[in-house]
Amino acid sequence: MATNFDARLASYSSPLLSLFRIIAGLLFALHGSQKLFDWPVAAPGPIAVGDWPL
Repeated sequence: MATNFDARLASYSSPLLSLFRIIAGLLFALHGSQKLFDWPVAAPGPIAVGDWPL
């Protein structure tokens, strides 16, 4: 039964890996742009644990 499930998921491995790489790349790019260019604007100060996002 597990081999049948693995065979069905094997066709999705390449697109999912590509999607994961794209998302990871965008996160790295956003982090770098925030450090280098201050864009997007960072939070005004430290955020306490449990605070509401507004």
